[in-house]
Amino acid sequence: MNTGKEKYTVIWRLDGVEILRGEVVPEDKSGVIELRTFNEDSEYRCNKFGERRLTDGRPETPEHVDEIHKLWGNPANNKQVNGVTILTEDRGTVVKVPFEVPEGHNVFVKVRNYLSAADKPFEFTDWRFAEFITMEAEEAYGR
Repeated sequence: MNTGKEKYTVIWRLDGVEILRGEVVPEDKSGVIELRTFNEDSEYRCNKFGERRLTDGRPETPEHVDEIHKLWGNPANNKQVNGVTILTEDRGTVVKVPFEVPEGHNVFVKVRNYLSAADKPFEFTDWRFAEFITMEAEEAYGR
């Protein structure tokens, strides 16, 4: 499963992280460290240093390289509750994602890394979340 065009919001707080479906601005901003709303085309990020929006295909985002990062969770421990999947790591870490994860699958976040312009040595100039992906770990690492 790829989330693609659907928007998600990730909110980091002092006491944990929330992953929500849609473009969400929390009413209670106390303890918010960072907020990111994204889909495969763009991302809005806001933190104590300011805010910015990255949109693919614009001059400031010319080239990119995608990579995937596994979220917490042992697929054997995943639990489905009302369209939400609770990912639990063997050591006790819990993350809820607002979609169903197929049995035996892990959740990954696709990270888009932006590269410098062609007239410079390659360097990463920025990055953003692009989408959530679910798949078996063996498939992800065999890519």
